[in-house]
Amino acid sequence: MGPTGCGKTSFINLASGSNDLVVGNSLTSQTSKIAQSRPFVINLPDKKIRQVVLIDTPGFDDTTRSDVDILKQIAIYLEKSYASKIKLAGVLYMQRISDPRMGNSSTRNAKMFRKLTGHVSMKNVVIVTTFWTKVERKNGIDRQRQLEDDMFFGRSLQKGAKLMPHDDGNRSAERIILHILTHQDPEALRIQKQMVDKKKALSQTDASQELRRVIEEQLRQFEEQMKGLDRELQGKLTKVFS
Repeated sequence: MGPTGCGKTSFINLASGSNDLVVGNSLTSQTSKIAQSRPFVINLPDKKIRQVVLIDTPGFDDTTRSDVDILKQIAIYLEKSYASKIKLAGVLYMQRISDPRMGNSSTRNAKMFRKLTGHVSMKNVVIVTTFWTKVERKNGIDRQRQLEDDMFFGRSLQKGAKLMPHDDGNRSAERIILHILTHQDPEALRIQKQMVDKKKALSQTDASQELRRVIEEQLRQFEEQMKGLDRELQGKLTKVFS
């Protein structure tokens, strides 16, 4: 998971050793639907072999689909998989370390991610910082330290999530996936428990409530801006006709 352009698809192609998923190189989103990597194997430290499938999800800032559509798509996928007794081994949340600050898009994606997963599942989460090649190492380390603040991912880390850098290399990707596979048992996400175990409608889930709050806040800000424009225009018209 993560905002558009944070490196989700590139990570999946690298880890799976394929180029099946299309990587975006423009301002428009390439991942507008949930996609899966081809199955690949990873050798565990105890010499066992695990087959892995990585799931690519669109961000909540997609250029072609609304946040409501994205939430509905992710929720249906997670609901069906959990109802079929399939649990995710974990969640990788990707965050660009090259961003000088957490903008509205990154903040919105991070909040939706927390509402989807829930506190209990945080021990199965790795927050992956990407695009280290686009930033001086010292600046990157400083920014990663800032991400540990409660304003961003601090509470997730306190609940058991792990913050790990990804340097675009195969070993880096394998190390991140191994952390998921070897540290915790699979755990259902909050939205899966709410929709399957508690039989809640999507509109009643925490993720949907958060999205509604965001939309209402955006609408409030838009109305305030329009009122400001009306006052400004009225003032100019008064000057013209006086």
